[in-house]
Amino acid sequence: MPLFLDDTPFDAGDFIGKLVPNLWSFLINLAALAVLFVALYFIAYKPVKKFVKARKDYIEGNIRSAERGKEEVEKTLRQKDSIIAEAREEGNKIIATSKEDAGRRAAAIVDEAESQARALKLDAEKDIAEAKKKAEGEMKEAIVMTATASAKKALGRSLSAKEDAAIRAAVAEELSHDEE
Repeated sequence: MPLFLDDTPFDAGDFIGKLVPNLWSFLINLAALAVLFVALYFIAYKPVKKFVKARKDYIEGNIRSAERGKEEVEKTLRQKDSIIAEAREEGNKIIATSKEDAGRRAAAIVDEAESQARALKLDAEKDIAEAKKKAEGEMKEAIVMTATASAKKALGRSLSAKEDAAIRAAVAEELSHDEE
């Protein structure tokens, strides 16, 4: 099967004739092409352009809306961060105040305990002093009684009030010299 439909030999003039057809055919084809472009412009280009513009506006609107949303989120985050910072600061203040109150209370409790201890110590010292005086008085009385009893035995009789008073005075004087 031949490659070309006609078996005529190929010549250069034919090639140019087939490449550039006659002028009228060229002008008609050119006019048809122009009409086709005008028809396509009104039928396809304007609606496609309108659709592309609507799509572009829609996308730009979404972008602006997203940017506004992003700004609102950033603003909310800043507010949240400031609220958290304020809460932390307030918490730290509360902790510091609580520590100060606890320190004051502890100091007050310690002071109160120390004053109670001093009062108990003073009471104990007073009780000890009273018990010591009482014991000394009882010892002096016992010494006087022993001295009086010894004098009665040595004399072999009971003592008169004057003798008893003299012995008591002598023993009291002797005991007061011993204490010094």
